[in-house]
Amino acid sequence: MRPVALPVCLDDPALCFPSLASLRAAHGELLKLQREAGDTSEFQERVETLIRRGRATGALLDGTEDRWAAQGILDYWSTALFRVACQTVDTTLEQFDPGLAPELPEESCPYVGLDAFQESTFGVFFGRERLVKAMLQRLADERLLAVTGDSGSGKSSLVLAGLLSRLKAGALPGSETWRYPSPLVPGSEPLMNLARVLLQPGSAGETAAHAARLLANPDHLVEMVADDQSSRPCVLVVDQFEEVFSLCDAVDARQAFADGLAALVKVPAPRHTVILTLRSDYESQVAKLETFMSAFEGAQVRVTPLSAPELRAAIEEPASLAGLKFEEGVVDALLRDILGEPAGLPLLQFTLLKLWQSRERNRVTWESYRRLSGGRLALRRSADAFYDSLIPEEQVTARRILLRMVRPSEDRLEVTSSRIRREALFRGEASDRVARVLDKLIAARLVRLTEGETPADAQVEVAHEALVRNWPRLVDWLEQERSEINTRRRLETLMEEWLRLDRKGGLLDEVQIADAERWLASSSAALLGYRPELPALVATSREAMEERRRQKEAVHHRELEQAQFLAETERRRAEEKARSTRIFRGLATALLVLFVSTAVIGWRAYSAKQEAQNLQMQVERLKRHDAYIRIATAEQLKKKAEDALAEARKQRNLTIIAWRSLNSQKYVVEELLRKEKSQRLRTETALANEKTQKRRAESALAEARKAKEQVNEARSDSAQLRADPLDPFAQRNLSFLPSPRPEALQLDQRNRPVRLGSSVGGPYSERGAYVGSLCCVVQDRAGQRYYLLSPGRGLLSPHGRPAQPTGGR
Repeated sequence: MRPVALPVCLDDPALCFPSLASLRAAHGELLKLQREAGDTSEFQERVETLIRRGRATGALLDGTEDRWAAQGILDYWSTALFRVACQTVDTTLEQFDPGLAPELPEESCPYVGLDAFQESTFGVFFGRERLVKAMLQRLADERLLAVTGDSGSGKSSLVLAGLLSRLKAGALPGSETWRYPSPLVPGSEPLMNLARVLLQPGSAGETAAHAARLLANPDHLVEMVADDQSSRPCVLVVDQFEEVFSLCDAVDARQAFADGLAALVKVPAPRHTVILTLRSDYESQVAKLETFMSAFEGAQVRVTPLSAPELRAAIEEPASLAGLKFEEGVVDALLRDILGEPAGLPLLQFTLLKLWQSRERNRVTWESYRRLSGGRLALRRSADAFYDSLIPEEQVTARRILLRMVRPSEDRLEVTSSRIRREALFRGEASDRVARVLDKLIAARLVRLTEGETPADAQVEVAHEALVRNWPRLVDWLEQERSEINTRRRLETLMEEWLRLDRKGGLLDEVQIADAERWLASSSAALLGYRPELPALVATSREAMEERRRQKEAVHHRELEQAQFLAETERRRAEEKARSTRIFRGLATALLVLFVSTAVIGWRAYSAKQEAQNLQMQVERLKRHDAYIRIATAEQLKKKAEDALAEARKQRNLTIIAWRSLNSQKYVVEELLRKEKSQRLRTETALANEKTQKRRAESALAEARKAKEQVNEARSDSAQLRADPLDPFAQRNLSFLPSPRPEALQLDQRNRPVRLGSSVGGPYSERGAYVGSLCCVVQDRAGQRYYLLSPGRGLLSPHGRPAQPTGGR
């Protein structure tokens, strides 16, 4: 029996399946219908329709495996139809016809290029099922998850499209009801961005106030999260955590940000969770965050490179959902290019995006793949082609835009992407050209635009750091402008410190002002751009420096005036001293002249007085001889003497007045000289004290010598007493023995006066002579004297031996 050929109409798209996946889906539904309804007439019609549409689908299948799979499905239902109706049908697939392949709409593109997968694209995210499952198991027991890996390993896509979407779908108990704020990227102001995410929507003033509280008290983050009245657990996602080290230069803000995250996951209830992504080359920097380090060490999950099967799934699964076909060998070539390549996933997604854009209806051909030069060079060739397609003035603008979006490290080892406000690109250049070039960069997927709450808050950044590493032209631009970029970074760091201090501190010094003014006037400033606050900082610093200079000059001027005043004062003092010296010398001379004059006048007065006395004596003699004549003559002479005496007294009074004037002048001169003499007197006093000390030392030395001589004399006497063994009584204490009577010594009959302390000696008895000293003499009322003698060397016997002394009056 010949098989029945079912009619096929390829011009009607409804008569064929758009893809092998659609054919398989219809196959599954038909199997379900067979189990539920059985072999009915309706079932037979459905089988015939599937076979007819399946045969037509062969014109769309070019892969050998796909055609074999489709043919197997058709053969299965042909056998089933034969068992039911004993009818055979032709199941041969139509020949592949590229012209009949369907056109795929542009919006159904399953690839994201250099962008990371987001929650909105989780349906085309494949290849990470094993790692996502492992992270869900970790989150079931832990509240902090740190996803680390190399740049381009897919950390952000793994968290946003893989992990976060499954948590919202209820992968963990109750996770579908948790709070999920927008993912946070720290940037240069992590606290501001954190407050902005948690307060959406919120005013700028409120955001700044909460950021200040977070800086002062990191536990304030717990209070901000607890503002939700439902007390639901919160899942905070921090993407690109390394920016707290690469973009944030404020150490205190960095520490407060990390401390806040650590405090959030330590709250007993509700169960808040923090998920962050971090480049592996920044793991050592986490040690700077003391309180956060201990929690971070036990929360790491390493993102490993995709294996070959996982890479194939990441390529083919999204393509099959969109109906995209790859010519045989293209996928294998992609795998060979990407496996083992650093930052391979961004390169793979970018290459797939470019292959999608160059597809032929629903197919990616070898020709398209060769035009891109493979997966490794696709990004480079595409970026060069885009740049070459611009006119020269647009090329200059594109270079300026791209250079403003990158930030090289100071050690020249790393280059990071830096987000900037979109409106900042329009300063210093034609706005229409900047907008045109920026739109082209965004359309080429080289730059990513992030919309803000207002148009002024929109930000742009390089689509991925893989562009910086894999586009040699951009690398060359960076090398040419690296020093200028670092200068801009250094100046902007100083500017941010100035802004943080509310524009009241952190001003530039003279060297920094000159450096900033030079850079602002250079072509690099126009090329790289800068924030408008930087010129304001330079102007304010210049004004402050000029004010300090004016104040310094005023102080210097005052110091000069003071020095001149002191010099003038010293000069006047010297002149006054010299004048006083001259006056003193003149006064001394005048005083000497007056003294001599006074002496002469006094001598004359004395001579006149003597002459008057002589005349008076002559008058008295004349009175006895010639009274009248002599008396008259004497009175006349006396009058002359009195006149001379009055003149002498007048001269004396004048001399006293002059003397008093000289004394007043002398006091002035002496007051001037007293200060000079005071130092001399101090010196003389010191010398006198030194001489006194010297005399005292000499006196003490003499007394010491005298005492030494007395000791030596006593020792010699004691030695003599001990040396005579004939009289044992000499060794005893002789002070209590009676002394001789004074009559025996005949003290009253001595020619030499007897004074206290005088040595006394004389015969006493037959035993010998007594030698002593007189220490006291007492006389009673009767006039009797009593002498008290102190024993000296004792009695000496006639033989020269010591004898017993006796006492007496």
